Amino acid sequence: MQVKGTAFLARRALIEKDVGAARVKTFLDRFLASHRGFPSPVLPTTLIPIELFLELQDAIVAELYAGEEHSYWRFGRASGEWALTEGPYRRLREEKSLAEFVASGAVLYRNYFTEGQARTTTDGQGTVDFLIEGIPPRFHHLYFEYSTAGYFERGLELVTGRPVRRTRIAGFSAGDDRIQYRFRIG
Repeated sequence: MQVKGTAFLARRALIEKDVGAARVKTFLDRFLASHRGFPSPVLPTTLIPIELFLELQDAIVAELYAGEEHSYWRFGRASGEWALTEGPYRRLREEKSLAEFVASGAVLYRNYFTEGQARTTTDGQGTVDFLIEGIPPRFHHLYFEYSTAGYFERGLELVTGRPVRRTRIAGFSAGDDRIQYRFRIG
């Protein structure tokens, strides 16, 4: 399994805003020196082995976010904010296209990861279901659950302009073999 370089670049931009570019450079230089297999430089199209990417995520959380695992949720929300305000999906927010945003869930996931699949559905009454399955068990990591669900949650808020309540149906955080959240809009 691999992750596309866009995920790395987005994470680096976020943590630079949080802790400063100099601190991030020092951190990444040290991490890359001890992880020779990590690609460098990373371009949006670079494929990064998921093992190395998850090691990097764990190191970021441990060193730059005091070990707070819910930082992954914050990363996802910030990524969704960027993607729908400045990034490639801002049209969905501008057009307030909930149906199109929900339908794009599988494509958004494939834009970052080479294995697993996402499905998103809505009942048309303000409830949206978000499901990810097919991630190999050895990669059942909180990063996938919190960052992808956080991304989708923030996207729903931006597209609808309304608050969103979430309920975890299943998740790696609960020992399940899939990720499933239900979001209620309004």
